[in-house]
Amino acid sequence: MSEMFEGYAGGRDVTQYGGSPELREADIQSLSALTVGELTARVRDSGARCLAAYRGMPDWSGSLQWLSGRRPAPAGPISRWREIEIHRIDLDLGYSVADWSAEFVDFHLARELPRLTARAPHQAVPDLPPAQLLGWLVGRGAPGLPPLPPWG
Repeated sequence: MSEMFEGYAGGRDVTQYGGSPELREADIQSLSALTVGELTARVRDSGARCLAAYRGMPDWSGSLQWLSGRRPAPAGPISRWREIEIHRIDLDLGYSVADWSAEFVDFHLARELPRLTARAPHQAVPDLPPAQLLGWLVGRGAPGLPPLPPWG
């Protein structure tokens, strides 16, 4: 993601993951072999690069090219926030949906819940606390909840 933000800040249109779902999957596979220390260093580095790119943005009126399509440039920091919070759970170090701030849950639940109808038209919304509901919607739900199609 940092490459996309750096490109925009430098006047270049850089597509997320080089425009390739296969490159994204290869990146995920290679990162899965890293130690927690190595992952932490990568997150810090990419975070610093994103922050430097944000500070260098010539303007915020343009758009960025994600794999899923173009989105306004201000969606970049929001996407990064979501990425950090969700993937922090994936480290399996005791951080869970219960640790998400109310601000994070409220903001993202309002964005993800309306998408459920398109993803799973006949799926009823489980009666869950907000953080657990958001976790389910983004593929980090508790065992036993109804499966959803891939999230993205």
